[in-house]
Amino acid sequence: MNYEIYTTEAIAINKVISGESDMIFWLLTDKLGLITAKAIGFRKESGKMRNRLQLFSHVTVSLVRGRNNWRIVGVQDANFFQLGNGNHCFFQGETLRVFARISQFICRMTMTNTSDFGDSHLFDILLACGNKLLSAQVKKGDDNLSYRIFNEIEIETVAEILVSLGYLQNNILQKFRDGTMSTQTLLKYVNESIACSHM
Repeated sequence: MNYEIYTTEAIAINKVISGESDMIFWLLTDKLGLITAKAIGFRKESGKMRNRLQLFSHVTVSLVRGRNNWRIVGVQDANFFQLGNGNHCFFQGETLRVFARISQFICRMTMTNTSDFGDSHLFDILLACGNKLLSAQVKKGDDNLSYRIFNEIEIETVAEILVSLGYLQNNILQKFRDGTMSTQTLLKYVNESIACSHM
């Protein structure tokens, strides 16, 4: 039987062991939204994908749709995010912790969906967040200043996710971006929206 192959950019935001040698990934993609996909034989020493597909990597994946789930059949262009000058860069320290929290937040806010969550806009939000974090990581100097920058990136990204999911009004986020709303006020709206979502 011939299967149609789907190729899409993706960010691996979660993973769990499946069986003796497989791995299931939560992939936030630019074409299919948030999906879960199985990588057969991923954990074997001879597995071809294990060095390319890692948690929080930005990759191009090839997928086939099975009867009950997606299956990963190829991984290319493993970037682990990329700086504007073309150099590859990895999350470290606080940038890794912030990106992990935001990834977990996306999983949490979409977990009630019994099937794949088809909002591909979340991919654009998380990709932009990753690039902002890496830029801040490279430029960081004063620890207190770095903390404030990382904190603002995290709050703004969570707010943008809530806007995308319909839990927060876009004009609130826009006021923050226009400089007419403080980070603390935006955080107040974010926390209220999360509480109202019951997630």
